[in-house]
Amino acid sequence: MILRDLLPAGRPALPFIPPQASVAAALIWLARSRTGFLVIQDDGGPLGLFAPSDALAGLTVSTPEDLTRVRMADLGLGFPVRAGPGESVRTGLQRLLDHGRSLLPVLDGAALLGVLELSVLVRQVLGELTAEIETLDRYIQNLHDADRD
Repeated sequence: MILRDLLPAGRPALPFIPPQASVAAALIWLARSRTGFLVIQDDGGPLGLFAPSDALAGLTVSTPEDLTRVRMADLGLGFPVRAGPGESVRTGLQRLLDHGRSLLPVLDGAALLGVLELSVLVRQVLGELTAEIETLDRYIQNLHDADRD
């Protein structure tokens, strides 16, 4: 299966925030909208992703006021981990695991088609592996049954 197959149909709008917004504003927006990430977007183009677990890991914050001073643009913008829509789900999962990330942006050129979460990719790969194991188990059982005849 390829990543395009896991993207929501109709390309629903992704939650976005401008690069001038503060980290504090982004955290409030995330809490209100109950989403796990925001697309940092300027003039209609995606510049990067903000996911607290990934973005704040290297940030030094000593007071709550620091969160109002740090802007989305101050975080490392871009997509350090990304994939194309025609890549396999296993490739996308391996890319996330290799980079210790939880979100995989799927881009077609500069167009952000969607963002897939690690858990979605893991479930898909586990499903594929389970199907392969069941097929091999049936094959082995058929060989075993044929030997008894």
